[in-house]
Amino acid sequence: MTDQAPDVGYAPGLQDFDGAEHPTTSKLAITSLVCSLFLCCPITTILGPIFGIISIFLIGSNAARKGKGLAIAAIIIGVLATAGWIFAGRWGWSNVYRIIMTGPNAALEAGYAGDYDTFRSDFRGQGADASDAEIKAFIEQLSARYGAFDTAIIDESAQQTPTQQNQEFVDLPYLVKFKDGSNVIAECRIFMVDDNKQLNVKLDFIHFDLGDGQSIVFPPGAKVDDPPGQEESASDGEDSA
Repeated sequence: MTDQAPDVGYAPGLQDFDGAEHPTTSKLAITSLVCSLFLCCPITTILGPIFGIISIFLIGSNAARKGKGLAIAAIIIGVLATAGWIFAGRWGWSNVYRIIMTGPNAALEAGYAGDYDTFRSDFRGQGADASDAEIKAFIEQLSARYGAFDTAIIDESAQQTPTQQNQEFVDLPYLVKFKDGSNVIAECRIFMVDDNKQLNVKLDFIHFDLGDGQSIVFPPGAKVDDPPGQEESASDGEDSA
């Protein structure tokens, strides 16, 4: 009866009978690449390069371990993805979140400082095309009634009407504070998209209700009670009749 050698199979990291060693792939390198490729989460795109650097250090010159290529790819992808998240965050703050949360704050700061170009840049339509004289008259009205401007922030305590699906604008109340201690509610209409249906958050008007039918509004003549296009639709209906 002949003796037969047992079938030991392949075990990673073990030597063959000829003494050759099969290198194993670093699990940390694999994890780093998976994290970097999970692009929808900024936390994982930060962890990916960190794990990649650690895995390269652990692999070193060890011939029994491999995965440096995976780790390097994880570092490159993770760094680029993280840079993209940072850019997107800065853009979102400047163009969306700031205007939603602080409404007229930046515009009023610029207006009180006499920087009318920056004031106009936060508006669309008539507000963006307003003259220096119109902006100056609006600021002078506020200054004469309330004094120096302090800050403005969204009034979360006020009851807000939910935005309808596909609605391009929303009316929101803001608490406007002046340095003499006055706290005034201003209503702002904020458009979410431009005329080309691209995301571009801008103010449409600022409205201070003084009571007794009086108000301070910018731009002059803004229709604060009617949705945009309502008057045109009504007139079209009358013409067709």
